[in-house]
Amino acid sequence: RKLDLLVDLDQTLLHTTNSSHYYPYSPDVIAYQLNAQSSQTFYTKLRPGVKEFLTNL
Repeated sequence: RKLDLLVDLDQTLLHTTNSSHYYPYSPDVIAYQLNAQSSQTFYTKLRPGVKEFLTNL
């Protein structure tokens, strides 16, 4: 199976931050913690069309 490496240096595909004030409660923002012991929450927003773009790689 061939794997693709995709590096998003300019944040055109997604944007992640650890500050909740950038993304108030929104259905298109994913909130998560990297591990169960962490109190740090990260917020990720996919740009429009990203899922289709990645599916077509």
